[in-house]
Amino acid sequence: MRRVLLLVLLVTLVVLSYSEIIKSDEVSKWAQDHSRSPFTFVVFGDSRPVYMNTPIPRAFLTRVFREISWIDPDFVIHMGDVIYGYNESPSRIDKEMEDFLDVYRKAAGKVPMIVIPANHELQPSEYSFEEFKKNFGNLLYYDFFYGGSHFIVANTNFPSSIRGNLPRYGFENLNDGYHKRKMIDWLGDVIKEKANHTFVITHVPMFSIEGEPRYGNADSRFMKMIKDVDAYFAAHRHFTYESSTGKTKLFILGGGGATIDRETYANGPEGVYAYLIVDVYGGFVDYNLVVPFSVDVVREGNTVYVINRTTHSITFRGVELRSKPKSAYKLGGKGLSYMPVKVRTRVEGGHIYATVSVPPKSAVVIKESGG
Repeated sequence: MRRVLLLVLLVTLVVLSYSEIIKSDEVSKWAQDHSRSPFTFVVFGDSRPVYMNTPIPRAFLTRVFREISWIDPDFVIHMGDVIYGYNESPSRIDKEMEDFLDVYRKAAGKVPMIVIPANHELQPSEYSFEEFKKNFGNLLYYDFFYGGSHFIVANTNFPSSIRGNLPRYGFENLNDGYHKRKMIDWLGDVIKEKANHTFVITHVPMFSIEGEPRYGNADSRFMKMIKDVDAYFAAHRHFTYESSTGKTKLFILGGGGATIDRETYANGPEGVYAYLIVDVYGGFVDYNLVVPFSVDVVREGNTVYVINRTTHSITFRGVELRSKPKSAYKLGGKGLSYMPVKVRTRVEGGHIYATVSVPPKSAVVIKESGG
């Protein structure tokens, strides 16, 4: 009996140490229980293998999630395509899904993640569709409130069992089987709800990029419905793009590990991998793109260098220290200039973590006390 109890305790500790996937069926309750303001979230997508029966980009994705763990946002929204799926066996689909979740759980610290529906999970087969629902929830379109902001997830990739002969991609008025209203009718209602900020997310972008031919999946109905929101995030296309229409910011963030589509346009996408940090401060929202390997935490003995090579300030909340810092300095500008920096620490599970805001293109040097 003692061995059984010990085994149960060990299993419980392992589960509790993992990062947390928030399923679509549970996200409203989770957001209600954990909501705070101000808050930060990260959004990106497309981390699938390059082709069928090939590995996920494990090393790259580990790096991305590790950086996210240093920034330590309140949650991550991954915009789908985490497996390849098409023409793959159930065992292969299982392995790719397990590998993706394994990387996330080992590298992302305790940052919760929401994964939205995408074509590489929903369309290849009923098996891949069921695996998506098992891991990420049954609802294919849904909304939730967090910190006074409204998040709306619409679906652009219903599986064949739901869409019938309709196009594989697009904004169709279909029901996932868990709603009273079909998606377009539902969206027409929830988009009107009052919030400090409203963010809309889909996998396939519903707009064309300036300077390119009309995008085949663009849908003016959808864009008209969301014309008053703060920002619209999409992925699917493997590059990084930022624009706006009216007061709405538009992002394509498909640089999560899949092969980059290196198309170029006059005002077009950047052929870079990237994720987006969104800081929500009451009435103000700050959007900052980060190219992986632009931030770093390096330890040399009892000195920790927290490095920000981007052109905007980034707050690192998950920098682990072995002991309490006794001094911190900003390193940057012309030559070597030292300026005292405030570093907040917290103790969690016997570990000490630092929170430090690092200015653009500079570093913060944290000299720890011995031990």
